[in-house]
Amino acid sequence: MKGGGRSARAARNVVVGLLVQVLLLGANVLARAVFVATLPIDFLGLNTLFLSIFAVLSIADLGLSSALTYALYRPLAAGDVGSVTAIVRYAGRIYRRVSLIVFCLGLLLVPFLAELSNTVHPVRGLEVYYIILLGNVSLTFLMAHRVVLLTADQRYDITRLYFLGAETARIGGQIAVLVLYQSYLGFVIIQAMATVAYNLALYVVVGRRYPFLREPTWLAESERSEIVASMRAMVVYRVSGVMINNTDPIIISVVSGAAVLGLYSNYLLITGSLIILAETFFRGVSAGLGDLYARGSPEHSGLALNELNVVSLWLAAVMGLGVLLCVPDLIAVWLGEDLLLPLSVLVAAALNIYLYGSTMAVLTFRELTGAFRRAKFVLAGTALTNLLLSYLLGQHFGVTGVLVATLLARLLTNYWFEPLLLFRNYVEGSLRRYFIRQFLYTVFVGLIGACLWWTVPRGGDDGVLVKVVLNAFLVMVLVTLGTALIFWRTTEGRSIRSRAVSLRLRR
Repeated sequence: MKGGGRSARAARNVVVGLLVQVLLLGANVLARAVFVATLPIDFLGLNTLFLSIFAVLSIADLGLSSALTYALYRPLAAGDVGSVTAIVRYAGRIYRRVSLIVFCLGLLLVPFLAELSNTVHPVRGLEVYYIILLGNVSLTFLMAHRVVLLTADQRYDITRLYFLGAETARIGGQIAVLVLYQSYLGFVIIQAMATVAYNLALYVVVGRRYPFLREPTWLAESERSEIVASMRAMVVYRVSGVMINNTDPIIISVVSGAAVLGLYSNYLLITGSLIILAETFFRGVSAGLGDLYARGSPEHSGLALNELNVVSLWLAAVMGLGVLLCVPDLIAVWLGEDLLLPLSVLVAAALNIYLYGSTMAVLTFRELTGAFRRAKFVLAGTALTNLLLSYLLGQHFGVTGVLVATLLARLLTNYWFEPLLLFRNYVEGSLRRYFIRQFLYTVFVGLIGACLWWTVPRGGDDGVLVKVVLNAFLVMVLVTLGTALIFWRTTEGRSIRSRAVSLRLRR
Protein backbone atom coordinates (compact mmCIF):
# COMPACT_ATOMS: atom_id res chain seq x y z
CA MET A 1 0.00 0.00 0.00
CA LYS A 2 3.00 2.25 0.48
CA GLY A 3 5.99 3.03 -1.65
CA GLY A 4 9.24 4.76 -0.86
CA GLY A 5 10.82 5.63 2.47
CA ARG A 6 9.02 7.23 5.35
CA SER A 7 10.95 10.52 5.07
CA ALA A 8 10.44 10.69 1.29
CA ARG A 9 6.70 10.13 1.61
CA ALA A 10 6.49 12.75 4.34
CA ALA A 11 8.45 15.23 2.20
CA ARG A 12 6.12 14.61 -0.75
CA ASN A 13 3.04 15.16 1.41
CA VAL A 14 4.48 18.36 2.85
CA VAL A 15 5.57 19.84 -0.49
CA VAL A 16 2.28 19.10 -2.23
CA GLY A 17 0.23 20.24 0.75
CA LEU A 18 2.08 23.53 1.10
CA LEU A 19 1.98 24.30 -2.62
CA VAL A 20 -1.76 23.63 -2.72
CA GLN A 21 -2.37 25.82 0.31
CA VAL A 22 -0.28 28.71 -1.04
CA LEU A 23 -2.18 28.61 -4.33
CA LEU A 24 -5.50 28.54 -2.52
CA LEU A 25 -4.44 31.39 -0.25
CA GLY A 26 -3.76 33.56 -3.28
CA ALA A 27 -7.09 32.63 -4.82
CA ASN A 28 -8.96 33.29 -1.56
CA VAL A 29 -7.30 36.69 -1.20
CA LEU A 30 -8.62 37.62 -4.65
CA ALA A 31 -12.07 36.22 -3.82
CA ARG A 32 -12.21 38.20 -0.56
CA ALA A 33 -11.41 41.44 -2.39
CA VAL A 34 -14.27 40.76 -4.82
CA PHE A 35 -16.58 39.83 -1.91
CA VAL A 36 -15.87 43.10 -0.07
CA ALA A 37 -16.29 45.14 -3.27
CA THR A 38 -19.64 43.59 -4.28
CA LEU A 39 -21.51 42.82 -1.03
CA PRO A 40 -22.18 44.76 2.21
CA ILE A 41 -19.76 44.14 5.12
CA ASP A 42 -22.55 42.42 7.08
CA PHE A 43 -22.46 39.52 4.60
CA LEU A 44 -18.76 39.06 5.27
CA GLY A 45 -19.52 38.83 8.98
CA LEU A 46 -22.39 36.42 8.35
CA ASN A 47 -20.22 34.15 6.23
CA THR A 48 -17.59 34.01 9.00
CA LEU A 49 -20.29 33.38 11.61
CA PHE A 50 -21.74 30.49 9.58
CA LEU A 51 -18.31 28.89 9.19
CA SER A 52 -17.73 29.11 12.95
CA ILE A 53 -21.13 27.58 13.72
CA PHE A 54 -20.45 24.69 11.35
CA ALA A 55 -17.03 24.15 12.92
CA VAL A 56 -18.75 23.83 16.30
CA LEU A 57 -21.35 21.46 14.84
CA SER A 58 -18.56 19.28 13.47
CA ILE A 59 -17.94 18.01 17.01
CA ALA A 60 -20.70 15.53 16.15
CA ASP A 61 -18.03 13.27 14.65
CA LEU A 62 -16.78 12.80 18.26
CA GLY A 63 -13.14 12.69 17.17
CA LEU A 64 -13.76 9.76 14.87
CA SER A 65 -11.16 10.86 12.29
CA SER A 66 -8.34 10.95 14.85
CA ALA A 67 -9.43 7.66 16.42
CA LEU A 68 -9.57 5.97 13.01
CA THR A 69 -6.20 7.34 11.89
CA TYR A 70 -4.68 6.03 15.11
CA ALA A 71 -6.37 2.62 14.57
CA LEU A 72 -5.11 2.36 10.97
CA TYR A 73 -1.40 2.93 11.65
CA ARG A 74 -0.63 -0.63 12.78
CA PRO A 75 -2.60 -2.62 10.13
CA LEU A 76 -1.20 -0.38 7.38
CA ALA A 77 2.33 -0.90 8.69
CA ALA A 78 1.73 -4.67 8.81
CA GLY A 79 0.01 -4.83 5.39
CA ASP A 80 -3.13 -6.28 7.01
CA VAL A 81 -5.61 -5.60 4.17
CA GLY A 82 -8.50 -7.29 5.97
CA SER A 83 -8.26 -5.09 9.05
CA VAL A 84 -7.85 -1.95 6.95
CA THR A 85 -10.96 -2.79 4.93
CA ALA A 86 -13.00 -3.59 8.03
CA ILE A 87 -12.01 -0.35 9.77
CA VAL A 88 -12.76 1.81 6.72
CA ARG A 89 -16.14 0.17 6.08
CA TYR A 90 -17.08 0.56 9.75
CA ALA A 91 -16.05 4.21 9.59
CA GLY A 92 -18.19 4.79 6.51
CA ARG A 93 -21.31 3.60 8.32
CA ILE A 94 -20.60 5.87 11.29
CA TYR A 95 -19.85 8.90 9.14
CA ARG A 96 -23.19 8.57 7.34
CA ARG A 97 -24.88 8.88 10.71
CA VAL A 98 -22.66 11.81 11.62
CA SER A 99 -23.70 13.60 8.43
CA LEU A 100 -27.37 13.27 9.37
CA ILE A 101 -26.74 14.33 12.99
CA VAL A 102 -24.87 17.47 11.91
CA PHE A 103 -27.70 18.49 9.60
CA CYS A 104 -30.36 17.94 12.27
CA LEU A 105 -28.41 19.80 14.95
CA GLY A 106 -27.82 22.66 12.55
CA LEU A 107 -31.54 22.99 11.89
CA LEU A 108 -32.13 23.54 15.60
CA LEU A 109 -30.19 26.82 15.39
CA VAL A 110 -32.32 28.31 12.61
CA PRO A 111 -34.70 30.18 15.00
CA PHE A 112 -31.73 31.89 16.69
CA LEU A 113 -29.84 33.09 13.62
CA ALA A 114 -31.00 36.70 13.91
CA GLU A 115 -29.73 36.97 17.50
CA LEU A 116 -26.42 35.29 16.70
CA SER A 117 -25.77 37.42 13.60
CA ASN A 118 -26.54 40.73 15.40
CA THR A 119 -26.78 42.76 12.17
CA VAL A 120 -27.86 46.41 12.06
CA HIS A 121 -30.58 45.63 9.54
CA PRO A 122 -32.41 42.28 9.01
CA VAL A 123 -30.92 40.16 6.22
CA ARG A 124 -33.44 38.71 3.79
CA GLY A 125 -32.96 35.03 3.04
CA LEU A 126 -30.75 34.49 6.11
CA GLU A 127 -32.25 31.05 6.80
CA VAL A 128 -31.94 29.95 3.16
CA TYR A 129 -28.25 30.83 3.02
CA TYR A 130 -27.64 29.01 6.28
CA ILE A 131 -29.48 25.81 5.30
CA ILE A 132 -27.65 25.54 1.97
CA LEU A 133 -24.29 25.88 3.70
CA LEU A 134 -25.41 23.48 6.41
CA GLY A 135 -26.19 20.87 3.75
CA ASN A 136 -22.79 21.53 2.24
CA VAL A 137 -21.06 20.81 5.57
CA SER A 138 -23.11 17.64 6.08
CA LEU A 139 -21.94 16.36 2.68
CA THR A 140 -18.27 16.66 3.67
CA PHE A 141 -18.67 13.77 6.12
CA LEU A 142 -19.82 11.27 3.50
CA MET A 143 -16.31 10.69 2.12
CA ALA A 144 -14.44 11.45 5.35
CA HIS A 145 -13.55 7.79 5.94
CA ARG A 146 -11.75 7.65 2.59
CA VAL A 147 -9.80 10.83 3.41
CA VAL A 148 -8.76 9.22 6.71
CA LEU A 149 -7.45 6.15 4.84
CA LEU A 150 -5.38 8.25 2.43
CA THR A 151 -3.95 10.31 5.30
CA ALA A 152 -3.05 7.28 7.42
CA ASP A 153 -1.46 5.61 4.36
CA GLN A 154 0.71 8.70 3.84
CA ARG A 155 -1.10 9.73 0.65
CA TYR A 156 -2.32 13.04 2.01
CA ASP A 157 -0.97 14.61 -1.19
CA ILE A 158 -3.77 12.94 -3.17
CA THR A 159 -6.51 14.54 -1.07
CA ARG A 160 -4.85 17.94 -1.40
CA LEU A 161 -4.57 17.78 -5.19
CA TYR A 162 -8.21 16.90 -5.60
CA PHE A 163 -9.11 19.56 -3.04
CA LEU A 164 -7.13 22.08 -5.10
CA GLY A 165 -9.17 21.24 -8.18
CA ALA A 166 -12.49 21.55 -6.37
CA GLU A 167 -11.52 24.75 -4.57
CA THR A 168 -10.17 26.39 -7.73
CA ALA A 169 -13.47 25.71 -9.48
CA ARG A 170 -15.37 26.96 -6.43
CA ILE A 171 -13.45 30.22 -6.12
CA GLY A 172 -13.66 30.90 -9.85
CA GLY A 173 -17.40 30.27 -9.87
CA GLN A 174 -17.99 32.41 -6.79
CA ILE A 175 -16.01 35.33 -8.20
CA ALA A 176 -18.03 35.14 -11.42
CA VAL A 177 -21.34 35.10 -9.52
CA LEU A 178 -20.31 38.04 -7.33
CA VAL A 179 -19.09 40.15 -10.26
CA LEU A 180 -22.05 39.41 -12.54
CA TYR A 181 -24.93 39.22 -10.08
CA GLN A 182 -23.71 40.47 -6.65
CA SER A 183 -25.55 37.45 -5.27
CA TYR A 184 -24.73 35.80 -1.94
CA LEU A 185 -27.23 33.07 -2.81
CA GLY A 186 -25.24 32.18 -5.91
CA PHE A 187 -22.09 32.29 -3.78
CA VAL A 188 -23.35 29.59 -1.37
CA ILE A 189 -24.81 27.43 -4.18
CA ILE A 190 -21.39 27.32 -5.87
CA GLN A 191 -19.90 26.31 -2.52
CA ALA A 192 -22.25 23.32 -2.27
CA MET A 193 -21.60 22.23 -5.86
CA ALA A 194 -17.83 22.20 -5.30
CA THR A 195 -18.24 20.02 -2.22
CA VAL A 196 -20.30 17.48 -4.17
CA ALA A 197 -17.66 17.36 -6.92
CA TYR A 198 -14.84 16.84 -4.40
CA ASN A 199 -16.68 13.99 -2.67
CA LEU A 200 -17.41 12.22 -5.95
CA ALA A 201 -13.79 12.55 -7.10
CA LEU A 202 -12.46 11.07 -3.85
CA TYR A 203 -14.94 8.22 -4.02
CA VAL A 204 -13.65 7.24 -7.46
CA VAL A 205 -9.91 7.64 -6.80
CA VAL A 206 -9.95 5.72 -3.50
CA GLY A 207 -12.04 2.95 -5.05
CA ARG A 208 -9.44 2.52 -7.80
CA ARG A 209 -6.44 2.78 -5.51
CA TYR A 210 -7.78 0.37 -2.88
CA PRO A 211 -9.96 -2.13 -4.76
CA PHE A 212 -9.96 -4.46 -1.73
CA LEU A 213 -12.35 -2.02 0.01
CA ARG A 214 -15.17 -3.65 -1.99
CA GLU A 215 -14.70 -6.91 -0.09
CA PRO A 216 -17.45 -7.52 2.52
CA THR A 217 -15.11 -7.65 5.52
CA TRP A 218 -16.46 -6.94 9.00
CA LEU A 219 -14.66 -5.51 11.98
CA ALA A 220 -14.03 -7.87 14.90
CA GLU A 221 -15.75 -6.99 18.14
CA SER A 222 -12.43 -6.41 19.92
CA GLU A 223 -11.24 -3.96 17.22
CA ARG A 224 -14.58 -2.19 17.22
CA SER A 225 -14.41 -1.85 21.01
CA GLU A 226 -10.94 -0.34 20.75
CA ILE A 227 -12.09 2.26 18.21
CA VAL A 228 -15.15 3.08 20.32
CA ALA A 229 -12.90 3.46 23.38
CA SER A 230 -10.68 5.88 21.46
CA MET A 231 -13.76 7.78 20.30
CA ARG A 232 -15.01 8.09 23.86
CA ALA A 233 -11.66 9.46 24.89
CA MET A 234 -11.79 11.85 21.93
CA VAL A 235 -15.26 13.22 22.73
CA VAL A 236 -14.04 15.65 25.39
CA TYR A 237 -10.89 16.35 23.40
CA ARG A 238 -12.80 17.08 20.19
CA VAL A 239 -15.46 19.22 21.84
CA SER A 240 -12.83 21.14 23.78
CA GLY A 241 -10.65 21.72 20.72
CA VAL A 242 -13.55 23.15 18.75
CA MET A 243 -14.59 25.36 21.65
CA ILE A 244 -11.05 26.72 21.93
CA ASN A 245 -10.43 27.32 18.22
CA ASN A 246 -13.82 28.17 16.73
CA THR A 247 -15.97 30.06 19.22
CA ASP A 248 -14.15 33.42 19.08
CA PRO A 249 -15.98 34.62 15.93
CA ILE A 250 -19.35 33.66 17.44
CA ILE A 251 -18.61 35.59 20.64
CA ILE A 252 -17.32 38.58 18.64
CA SER A 253 -20.56 38.60 16.63
CA VAL A 254 -22.68 38.48 19.79
CA VAL A 255 -20.80 41.19 21.73
CA SER A 256 -19.71 43.46 18.85
CA GLY A 257 -21.98 42.69 15.88
CA ALA A 258 -21.64 41.16 12.41
CA ALA A 259 -20.00 44.28 10.95
CA VAL A 260 -17.09 44.14 13.40
CA LEU A 261 -16.82 40.41 12.84
CA GLY A 262 -16.64 41.15 9.12
CA LEU A 263 -13.63 43.41 9.72
CA TYR A 264 -11.95 40.84 11.94
CA SER A 265 -12.64 38.09 9.39
CA ASN A 266 -10.06 39.70 7.09
CA TYR A 267 -7.42 39.24 9.78
CA LEU A 268 -8.79 35.76 10.41
CA LEU A 269 -8.44 34.82 6.74
CA ILE A 270 -4.72 35.62 6.89
CA THR A 271 -3.97 34.08 10.30
CA GLY A 272 -6.20 31.09 9.58
CA SER A 273 -4.47 30.49 6.26
CA LEU A 274 -1.06 30.62 7.95
CA ILE A 275 -2.21 28.10 10.54
CA ILE A 276 -3.56 25.84 7.82
CA LEU A 277 -0.18 26.05 6.06
CA ALA A 278 1.55 24.99 9.27
CA GLU A 279 -0.99 22.25 9.95
CA THR A 280 -0.50 21.02 6.39
CA PHE A 281 3.16 20.40 7.14
CA PHE A 282 2.46 18.60 10.40
CA ARG A 283 -0.35 16.56 8.86
CA GLY A 284 1.98 15.60 6.05
CA VAL A 285 4.57 14.12 8.44
CA SER A 286 2.17 12.77 11.08
CA ALA A 287 1.47 9.44 9.35
CA GLY A 288 5.20 8.73 9.03
CA LEU A 289 5.69 9.60 12.71
CA GLY A 290 2.75 7.40 13.63
CA ASP A 291 4.39 4.55 11.74
CA LEU A 292 7.68 5.28 13.56
CA TYR A 293 5.91 5.26 16.93
CA ALA A 294 4.14 1.98 16.11
CA ARG A 295 7.43 0.29 15.16
CA GLY A 296 10.03 2.13 17.21
CA SER A 297 11.07 2.98 20.73
CA PRO A 298 10.26 5.86 23.10
CA GLU A 299 13.84 7.11 22.62
CA HIS A 300 13.45 7.41 18.84
CA SER A 301 10.06 9.04 19.28
CA GLY A 302 11.57 11.51 21.76
CA LEU A 303 14.21 12.56 19.24
CA ALA A 304 11.55 12.91 16.54
CA LEU A 305 9.48 15.11 18.85
CA ASN A 306 12.46 17.38 19.56
CA GLU A 307 13.22 17.64 15.84
CA LEU A 308 9.64 18.51 15.05
CA ASN A 309 9.61 21.07 17.86
CA VAL A 310 12.46 22.99 16.19
CA VAL A 311 10.34 23.25 13.05
CA SER A 312 7.32 24.17 15.18
CA LEU A 313 9.18 27.06 16.84
CA TRP A 314 10.56 28.30 13.52
CA LEU A 315 7.10 28.30 11.94
CA ALA A 316 5.56 29.99 14.98
CA ALA A 317 8.14 32.79 14.86
CA VAL A 318 7.75 33.37 11.13
CA MET A 319 3.95 33.42 11.40
CA GLY A 320 3.75 35.57 14.52
CA LEU A 321 6.27 38.19 13.37
CA GLY A 322 4.87 38.11 9.84
CA VAL A 323 1.39 38.91 11.13
CA LEU A 324 2.69 41.73 13.34
CA LEU A 325 4.75 43.44 10.65
CA CYS A 326 2.87 42.71 7.44
CA VAL A 327 -0.88 42.34 8.03
CA PRO A 328 -1.88 46.04 8.43
CA ASP A 329 -0.15 47.06 5.20
CA LEU A 330 -1.46 43.97 3.44
CA ILE A 331 -5.08 44.70 4.40
CA ALA A 332 -4.66 48.39 3.55
CA VAL A 333 -3.42 47.70 0.02
CA TRP A 334 -5.75 44.72 -0.44
CA LEU A 335 -9.07 46.02 0.93
CA GLY A 336 -8.50 49.60 2.08
CA GLU A 337 -7.36 51.35 5.28
CA ASP A 338 -10.95 51.84 6.44
CA LEU A 339 -11.13 48.07 7.11
CA LEU A 340 -8.26 48.07 9.63
CA LEU A 341 -8.79 47.28 13.31
CA PRO A 342 -6.84 48.76 16.28
CA LEU A 343 -3.20 47.83 16.91
CA SER A 344 -4.20 45.89 20.04
CA VAL A 345 -6.12 43.40 17.87
CA LEU A 346 -3.05 42.90 15.67
CA VAL A 347 -0.75 42.26 18.66
CA ALA A 348 -3.21 39.83 20.26
CA ALA A 349 -3.61 37.94 16.96
CA ALA A 350 0.18 37.72 16.52
CA LEU A 351 0.66 36.40 20.07
CA ASN A 352 -2.08 33.82 19.58
CA ILE A 353 -0.67 32.47 16.35
CA TYR A 354 2.84 32.30 17.87
CA LEU A 355 1.65 30.44 20.98
CA TYR A 356 -0.41 27.96 18.98
CA GLY A 357 2.34 27.41 16.43
CA SER A 358 4.98 26.79 19.11
CA THR A 359 2.96 23.84 20.44
CA MET A 360 2.13 22.14 17.15
CA ALA A 361 4.80 19.46 17.54
CA VAL A 362 3.33 18.47 20.89
CA LEU A 363 -0.21 18.51 19.49
CA THR A 364 0.87 16.23 16.64
CA PHE A 365 2.41 13.71 19.02
CA ARG A 366 -0.63 13.90 21.28
CA GLU A 367 -2.74 12.36 18.54
CA LEU A 368 -0.35 9.83 17.04
CA THR A 369 0.67 8.41 20.43
CA GLY A 370 -2.88 8.21 21.77
CA ALA A 371 -2.05 10.72 24.53
CA PHE A 372 -5.37 12.42 23.80
CA ARG A 373 -6.96 9.80 26.04
CA ARG A 374 -5.26 11.37 29.04
CA ALA A 375 -5.30 14.99 27.87
CA LYS A 376 -9.04 15.25 27.42
CA PHE A 377 -9.96 16.78 30.77
CA VAL A 378 -7.31 19.49 30.73
CA LEU A 379 -8.57 20.46 27.26
CA ALA A 380 -12.07 20.73 28.71
CA GLY A 381 -10.62 23.11 31.27
CA THR A 382 -9.01 25.14 28.49
CA ALA A 383 -12.30 25.36 26.61
CA LEU A 384 -14.33 26.42 29.64
CA THR A 385 -11.70 28.97 30.65
CA ASN A 386 -11.65 30.33 27.10
CA LEU A 387 -15.43 30.71 26.91
CA LEU A 388 -15.69 32.43 30.28
CA LEU A 389 -12.78 34.80 29.74
CA SER A 390 -13.77 35.52 26.12
CA TYR A 391 -17.24 36.66 27.10
CA LEU A 392 -16.04 38.70 30.11
CA LEU A 393 -13.10 40.37 28.37
CA GLY A 394 -15.05 40.72 25.13
CA GLN A 395 -17.70 42.79 26.90
CA HIS A 396 -15.05 45.28 28.06
CA PHE A 397 -12.36 45.17 25.37
CA GLY A 398 -14.14 43.90 22.25
CA VAL A 399 -12.18 41.81 19.75
CA THR A 400 -8.91 42.33 21.64
CA GLY A 401 -10.45 40.97 24.82
CA VAL A 402 -11.70 37.83 23.08
CA LEU A 403 -8.27 37.12 21.57
CA VAL A 404 -6.42 37.76 24.83
CA ALA A 405 -8.83 35.37 26.58
CA THR A 406 -7.87 32.56 24.20
CA LEU A 407 -4.18 33.29 24.80
CA LEU A 408 -4.61 33.17 28.59
CA ALA A 409 -6.70 30.00 28.47
CA ARG A 410 -3.96 28.14 26.59
CA LEU A 411 -1.16 29.41 28.83
CA LEU A 412 -2.98 28.43 32.01
CA THR A 413 -3.81 24.88 30.95
CA ASN A 414 -2.70 22.72 28.03
CA TYR A 415 0.44 24.74 27.14
CA TRP A 416 2.31 23.20 30.08
CA PHE A 417 0.25 20.05 30.76
CA GLU A 418 0.49 18.31 27.39
CA PRO A 419 4.32 18.35 27.15
CA LEU A 420 4.37 17.07 30.73
CA LEU A 421 2.07 14.20 29.75
CA LEU A 422 4.08 13.26 26.66
CA PHE A 423 7.52 13.26 28.23
CA ARG A 424 6.39 11.36 31.31
CA ASN A 425 4.39 8.64 29.58
CA TYR A 426 5.07 8.30 25.83
CA VAL A 427 8.50 9.55 24.74
CA GLU A 428 11.94 9.78 26.29
CA GLY A 429 13.49 13.19 26.79
CA SER A 430 13.99 16.05 29.20
CA LEU A 431 10.86 18.02 30.05
CA ARG A 432 12.98 20.68 31.76
CA ARG A 433 15.07 21.10 28.62
CA TYR A 434 11.91 21.42 26.52
CA PHE A 435 10.50 24.28 28.61
CA ILE A 436 13.84 26.10 28.87
CA ARG A 437 14.11 26.06 25.08
CA GLN A 438 10.52 27.26 24.67
CA PHE A 439 11.24 30.17 27.01
CA LEU A 440 14.60 31.15 25.50
CA TYR A 441 13.25 30.91 21.95
CA THR A 442 10.29 33.12 22.91
CA VAL A 443 12.72 35.72 24.30
CA PHE A 444 14.67 35.52 21.03
CA VAL A 445 11.49 36.08 18.99
CA GLY A 446 10.46 38.97 21.21
CA LEU A 447 13.81 40.70 20.71
CA ILE A 448 13.64 40.27 16.94
CA GLY A 449 10.06 41.52 16.91
CA ALA A 450 10.91 44.64 18.94
CA CYS A 451 13.91 45.46 16.73
CA LEU A 452 11.97 45.04 13.52
CA TRP A 453 8.94 46.96 14.78
CA TRP A 454 11.04 50.06 15.42
CA THR A 455 13.31 49.82 12.38
CA VAL A 456 11.54 48.44 9.30
CA PRO A 457 9.49 50.83 7.15
CA ARG A 458 5.73 50.30 7.08
CA GLY A 459 2.74 52.18 5.73
CA GLY A 460 2.97 55.17 3.44
CA ASP A 461 1.38 55.74 0.08
CA ASP A 462 4.08 54.36 -2.20
CA GLY A 463 5.32 50.82 -2.62
CA VAL A 464 3.28 49.33 0.21
CA LEU A 465 3.08 45.89 -1.39
CA VAL A 466 6.83 45.88 -1.96
CA LYS A 467 7.37 46.72 1.71
CA VAL A 468 5.11 43.82 2.74
CA VAL A 469 7.10 41.37 0.63
CA LEU A 470 10.48 42.70 1.82
CA ASN A 471 9.40 42.68 5.47
CA ALA A 472 8.13 39.10 5.17
CA PHE A 473 11.42 38.07 3.55
CA LEU A 474 13.41 39.84 6.27
CA VAL A 475 11.43 38.07 8.99
CA MET A 476 12.04 34.67 7.39
CA VAL A 477 15.78 35.28 6.96
CA LEU A 478 16.36 36.56 10.51
CA VAL A 479 14.26 33.83 12.12
CA THR A 480 15.97 31.13 10.05
CA LEU A 481 19.46 32.39 10.90
CA GLY A 482 18.60 32.73 14.57
CA THR A 483 17.04 29.29 14.75
CA ALA A 484 20.03 27.73 13.02
CA LEU A 485 22.42 29.37 15.49
CA ILE A 486 20.36 28.27 18.50
CA PHE A 487 19.94 24.63 17.45
CA TRP A 488 23.01 24.02 15.25
CA ARG A 489 24.99 22.01 17.81
CA THR A 490 22.04 20.23 19.41
CA THR A 491 21.18 16.57 18.78
CA GLU A 492 17.97 17.47 16.98
CA GLY A 493 19.77 20.09 14.90
CA ARG A 494 22.29 17.54 13.67
CA SER A 495 19.51 15.04 12.98
CA ILE A 496 17.56 17.58 10.91
CA ARG A 497 20.65 18.35 8.82
CA SER A 498 21.23 14.63 8.31
CA ARG A 499 17.65 14.11 7.09
CA ALA A 500 17.93 17.06 4.71
CA VAL A 501 21.14 15.68 3.21
CA SER A 502 19.57 12.22 2.89
CA LEU A 503 16.56 13.59 0.99
CA ARG A 504 18.84 15.58 -1.32
CA LEU A 505 20.94 12.53 -2.15
CA ARG A 506 17.83 10.47 -2.96
CA ARG A 507 16.86 12.99 -5.57
